[in-house]
Amino acid sequence: MMHEKMVEFTTNDETRARLTLRDTLRHDIRFAVMQPRFAGDEHPDQGFRFDFCWLVARVTAVEGLGGWQPVDETATPDEFTACYHAFAERVDRTTFYDLVAVVNAFKQPVADAVEKPEAALTPPEAADPN
Repeated sequence: MMHEKMVEFTTNDETRARLTLRDTLRHDIRFAVMQPRFAGDEHPDQGFRFDFCWLVARVTAVEGLGGWQPVDETATPDEFTACYHAFAERVDRTTFYDLVAVVNAFKQPVADAVEKPEAALTPPEAADPN
């Protein structure tokens, strides 16, 4: 099942922007290639770079970010850094982590509804109010 979500947010200059995020195996592969190339231990901002890779690997469409476009796994380190810095200039930390949280939500397991959950309990469990 493919997950896709359009996320609207306000940039630092009060512009409304929108990212379309998609989560497929292809996007996981993109992240797996980008992360070691662009967010290695040699970067003092490794945590931010890791989260940026996690986010940008799933961006499929951009609106309202003044020409900013995501890079992919074919970018050079300089292209990645320019993209990363340009995005960081447009959003605050809270917005950035709100966007990362959307990607994280894609990864949360979704359980099917249990039909007649009371039938799954033994009589002593069903009688326990806790």
